[in-house]
Amino acid sequence: MLIGCQGEQGCEGCKFAVLVLIFVTNIPSFANRRQQEAELKLIAEETAKRVEEAIQKKVAESLESEEIKLEIQKLLEEGQKKLREEVTVELEKEKQAALLDAQRKEASSSLKRSFT
Repeated sequence: MLIGCQGEQGCEGCKFAVLVLIFVTNIPSFANRRQQEAELKLIAEETAKRVEEAIQKKVAESLESEEIKLEIQKLLEEGQKKLREEVTVELEKEKQAALLDAQRKEASSSLKRSFT
């Protein structure tokens, strides 16, 4: 009970005093907690940086391996072959369309000549 308190249970002055007392006695732990949080954040950032570097190194090493080079070469050749086949098919379709168009025009002009 504080000076001037009438003994009422839960008076606002007493509650406030208790909170101030708790805060004052725990100031070092608040500071320590903030410091620990800052240190943990730095550790997490450093760990993430090292993991990223390790991943990049592993990828670089993998790309240099002969097996990966051969796989990339194989995929490139397959892609080029597929592209050539698609272009050939498309050109053949265009050629057939042009031939049909020419035949239609010839038939149309033949009909016009026969009627005149």
